[in-house]
Amino acid sequence: MPRVDISANPRIPQYVDLALALSRQSDPDVLVEDFTRRMASITNADAFVSLNVEGLPTGRFKIATRVVGDGRDYYHPPSRFDELTIHGVLGGGGFLSEVISTPEPKLYHGLSLAGDPVMGEALAHVGSCVAVPLFDAGRPINWPIIFRRDPRGLGEGDLEQFVLRANLVSRVVKHLQTMKEVRRLNDQRAAQLEQIARIQQSLLPARTPRVRGLDIATSYLTSNEAGGDYFDFFEHADGRFSAMIADVSGHGAGAATVMAMLQTILRMLPDSAMTPAEALAHANRHLLSKNIEGSFVTAFFATFDPSRRRLTVANAGHNRPVLRRRDGAVETVREAASVPLAVLDDPPYEQATLELAPGETFVLYTDGIVEAFSPPEHGAPAGPGSTASRRMFGEEGLVQTLRACTGQPGCVIDSIHGALFEHTGRRARDDDQTIVAIRTES
Repeated sequence: MPRVDISANPRIPQYVDLALALSRQSDPDVLVEDFTRRMASITNADAFVSLNVEGLPTGRFKIATRVVGDGRDYYHPPSRFDELTIHGVLGGGGFLSEVISTPEPKLYHGLSLAGDPVMGEALAHVGSCVAVPLFDAGRPINWPIIFRRDPRGLGEGDLEQFVLRANLVSRVVKHLQTMKEVRRLNDQRAAQLEQIARIQQSLLPARTPRVRGLDIATSYLTSNEAGGDYFDFFEHADGRFSAMIADVSGHGAGAATVMAMLQTILRMLPDSAMTPAEALAHANRHLLSKNIEGSFVTAFFATFDPSRRRLTVANAGHNRPVLRRRDGAVETVREAASVPLAVLDDPPYEQATLELAPGETFVLYTDGIVEAFSPPEHGAPAGPGSTASRRMFGEEGLVQTLRACTGQPGCVIDSIHGALFEHTGRRARDDDQTIVAIRTES
C-alpha cells in the first residue's frame, strides 16, 4: 500500500511530543503548565490567556495563565486558584468578561484591545482570538484563549481543533486532580491506620508474665487494615492467673475504639475473685451501656488455679481453643460456649472446668488464624475478596499443626506461623492473627 509522506508537516511531531509529554505527567499542575507552553508554541500564538470561572457569577473570572510573546509572565497552578484575584466586579472585566458571558466557543476578528481595564496594554498588539469553555458536570470552569496579531489570523478550523484538544486535556487534568486527591486521602488513611496500630499495640501487655507453674508465649500479627484483636493477662492476689483473648467485629478505627473500651472495662473489674463467666457478664453489661451499635465482641476467658492444675473457662462466641495433651493428642474445647459480648442483655454465660496434667498446652487464637485462605487453584478467578476454589486453613489445619510440634509454647507459635505461610503462600494477612499458648510445666 502506498504510504503518504507526512514529514513536511511540522505540527505532527509537535503533537506527538505533546501526547507523550502528557502521558508521562502525574501532577495536574505541571500538566497544565506544560500544555499551556506547548499549545502556545504549536498554534503560533502571539498571546495566550486562561481564565478560571469555577463557582463565580457570570462575567467574573480569575486569570490563571497569561503568556505574551515568547515569555510566560503569569502562571498559577490549579491547586492554588482560590488565591487569585477576582476580576469583572462592577462590570470592570473588559473584553475577557464579554468572552465568558455565554458558555459557547467564540471566534473574534479585528480586535482592538488597547487600554483594556484588566489586561492593560498587554493585548494591544493582537487582532484575532479563539476562546473555548472547558466543562465539568455541564458547567464551564475554565476558558483558554489563543490570540494572534493578524486580525484574521485565526479561523473556524482553528476553533474546531481547539475545542477538541482543550476539552480532552481538561478531562485528563480533572482525572489527575482526582487521582492526586485519592493518593492524598490514601496516604492520610495509611497514616491514621499506622497510628491506630500503634495505639492497639500499646493496649496489649508490654511483656509476657512469668507465672509459676506455667510457660507462656504470645504472638500478635496485624493485617493490612487495623483490626480488633486483643489479649490480656490478670494475676490475682490468691495466686490464680487469668488469660483472655477477644476479637472485635470489623476493622479500622471503630474496632480499635471498641477494643480500647473492652481493655478499660476488664482492667477495672470490681472483684479479683470474679469467675470467668462473671467477668464476661460484667464486660457484656458495660459494652451494652456504651451503645456500640453494629459491633460485637467474641471473647474467651480462662482462669488457672496452680494449686490444683485446674482451668476454669467461659466462651462468649469466640473460636474454640484447643488443648494439646502430653502424648500429642489435640482436643477442641467445646464447653461453656455462649453468645458474643454486646449482643444480648444478661445472657447466661456458663463456665466449665478442665483438669490439666503437666506438660499440656492450652492454645487460644483469633479467627485470622483459621480463616486464612490458600491461593486460588490454577485457572480459578482471583478477584479481591473472592474465595472461589480457595481452601481455608480451618480448625483442622490448626489441629494438625499442633500434633506435629513439641507442644512448647514457642514451638506452637512458630509451627502455626510456618503452616500458615505454607497454606497462604504470602506474608500479608487479611485479618489480624493472635495466638496465646500456655503450657503447664512438668
